[in-house]
Amino acid sequence: MKSYYHYFFSKHKAIYLQLARQHGISPYRVYQLAHGSRVKKIFEKDVLQELIRLGIIADIKRW
Repeated sequence: MKSYYHYFFSKHKAIYLQLARQHGISPYRVYQLAHGSRVKKIFEKDVLQELIRLGIIADIKRW
């Protein structure tokens, strides 16, 4: 619940919503990916590439 609170007051919430609509996932999932959650589906990697292009995240951590 705490992380949803952080999402709700995030300054990038509009960008998360836009990316979620483009890729067909929830805005909260985009927020989780931007803050270090692992990719569960192959198309979520495209979301990470968009986040890098927009300058929201700097790099993708490879496990």
